[in-house]
Amino acid sequence: MLLRSLLLILLGCGSVVLLFLAAIWLGQSRLIFRPAKDEPIPESLLAYQPAEVWIALQPQAVRSPRLQAWWFPNQGVTPWTVLYLHGIQGRWVDTEDRLLQLLSLGLSVLVLQYRGYGRSSGPFPNEQRVYADAEAAVAYLAKEHAIPSDRLLVYGHSLGGAIAAELANRQPKLAGLILEGSFSSMRAMTQYRQRFAWFPNWLLHQRFDTLAKVRQSSVPVLILHGEADTEVPALMSEALFLAAAGPKQLCRIPDGGHNDLPKLAGDRYRQAVQRFLDLVAARSRA
Repeated sequence: MLLRSLLLILLGCGSVVLLFLAAIWLGQSRLIFRPAKDEPIPESLLAYQPAEVWIALQPQAVRSPRLQAWWFPNQGVTPWTVLYLHGIQGRWVDTEDRLLQLLSLGLSVLVLQYRGYGRSSGPFPNEQRVYADAEAAVAYLAKEHAIPSDRLLVYGHSLGGAIAAELANRQPKLAGLILEGSFSSMRAMTQYRQRFAWFPNWLLHQRFDTLAKVRQSSVPVLILHGEADTEVPALMSEALFLAAAGPKQLCRIPDGGHNDLPKLAGDRYRQAVQRFLDLVAARSRA
């Protein structure tokens, strides 16, 4: 009787564990992505007269999911356009200062909302879906604004850095890649955040392996990181810089955090981006 009771208890515990693991497997993307609701654009950015645009994920389909994006055309003399890929929340409060800096340099910027963010439709985002979303944005810029990939810079902040790095592998003619506050991989982040240290590697299918991606890419890359970033440690950007195979620049900002780096660094941030634009321009003339 005792043995039978023990077996039933073990079987019951095993079922609970299996259910728990299944829930983690199926709901993993919801632990990563935290889509922000549709928000009004800050007044400081409205001065640049952005246009709301829509990108069909399947242009030939009648009911294709559509991605919301904001197009900031700039009348500056620079020929470069930036595709901006946000982090896990995609809030304007985390993006405003960064966009103001980029626009002040005369860059045109397309701010993409992945599916599930803003007013974009489609199923909840996951790793493969956001990669496809970024590719759809590149295709949109080529078709609607005649911007070829060799005139396009892709800027990824935080999680957006992993998406940008993947895009650089899929679009090897990109003019440049900018990574800010980016992690080396999702596995490294689970180890860094102690509450997720128990997470087994074999269960992690949302990998976002930025380190592997920059090793495979020859696209020029600028890596920015705040040394006081408590979300993603600056050492991860050091690892990305060392691994990058193409032309590369690294700028670490003392006291810079995860979201306030462009505002806090001011001129130093702008100068770092301008140096990178100079590098990109020199390569395009070669």
